[in-house]
Amino acid sequence: MEEKIKELPQSPGVYIFRNSKKTVIYVGKSVHLRSRVSSYFQKNVLEPKIIKMVGDIKGIDWVVTDSELEALILEAYLIKSYKPYFNSRLKDDKRYLYIKITTNEQYPRVLTSRKEDDNKSMYFGPYPSSRAVVDVLKTIRRVFPYCTQGAFKKRRCFYAHLLLCNPCPAGINKLEDQQKEKLKRKYRRNIGNIIDILSGKGNKVQKRLEKLMKDYSKNEEYELANEVKRQLFQLNYISKYSSQKIKKYLDDVDQTEGKLSAGEDLIQILKRYYPLTEISRIEGYDISNTLGKQATGSMVVFNHGEPSKKNYRRFKIVGGNTPNDPAMMSEILKRRLEHIEWIYPDILLVDGGKPQVGAIVELLENLNIEIPVVGLAKKFEKLVVKDGNKLIELEVPRSNLALRLLQHIRDEAHRFANSYHRKLRAKSYIIE
Repeated sequence: MEEKIKELPQSPGVYIFRNSKKTVIYVGKSVHLRSRVSSYFQKNVLEPKIIKMVGDIKGIDWVVTDSELEALILEAYLIKSYKPYFNSRLKDDKRYLYIKITTNEQYPRVLTSRKEDDNKSMYFGPYPSSRAVVDVLKTIRRVFPYCTQGAFKKRRCFYAHLLLCNPCPAGINKLEDQQKEKLKRKYRRNIGNIIDILSGKGNKVQKRLEKLMKDYSKNEEYELANEVKRQLFQLNYISKYSSQKIKKYLDDVDQTEGKLSAGEDLIQILKRYYPLTEISRIEGYDISNTLGKQATGSMVVFNHGEPSKKNYRRFKIVGGNTPNDPAMMSEILKRRLEHIEWIYPDILLVDGGKPQVGAIVELLENLNIEIPVVGLAKKFEKLVVKDGNKLIELEVPRSNLALRLLQHIRDEAHRFANSYHRKLRAKSYIIE
């Protein structure tokens, strides 16, 4: 675990603790990831709940962000998605904080709440750190002022004098209709920008402000243009993110979770036929030829659900010029297994059905090598495995993550084999 912690950067971001089953048990954020994570493993930690959690930690993931605001948004998303056990246990039964926006009001207010108990309001969170929420709202308020007291008061609020509620709803209501509508739109535009920021759509806000600044300048409303320019500057200062970057962070974490789940699902499917307890390396194989000519084979490698392209290999098949996929598959596997310096995989995946799987099983038995073999044919997308002395087909739901992973590996092997075959075929045309 110490080596893993050393890999963490001293940057803002989110850290994710997992147990032995790869389940997310805690999500946190920090402006200094390595320092924060290492603090959990110090000998002077005496809090029983933290000691219990640390004992369960078997894996650490993290996502680096450009700002604390990004980290706050991402942390809330992950907590809401995974509902980690220790996130609730470490709060001493206190509820997490939400940011509440009263969208049903003429002048929406930005508040904090411990409960999602108003179906006419928008909620963002939950956020584990109340202090972080307060600090973030203070920062956002300097860029996009908002009100907390509402429009029913007759006098402008205290924050209006600090320009942190500007325009103030209480002041807007005293104006004539045309001016009133103009400032009302300005106030609601501020609220819309806050909603987009808390939703991770910072680039949308930026583009909106840039357009508004150009429109004001075009209409020679230079004072208003300068005000928007100030907002743009402050927005860029507090958050460097865009919606695409936030989406990438979320997709990366979701994909990691999906790949871990796919491995667990695959073990559950195959454990009846093969003694599998962990799946880290899967090798996929495919054949490409034109009536036996320019035949090629491919080997692609996936580690923990990720393609390891530096370990990809391609083979020019030399054993005959007639189309015989099982024999060709057997040839490239034999040549691959001769490389004892290449790590053996946990699973061999071949593109094909019983003939291809049978050829590989026979090869492995002759070489006295025990590696689980799985076939996946395109036509029916059924898995082929060895059950005792016979080969059987397994039908897996199309939505199963394990099947999707195997399809991805099979398709990658097909792509890699085809690319080499096309190259050899083009070369043969030139020679002829």
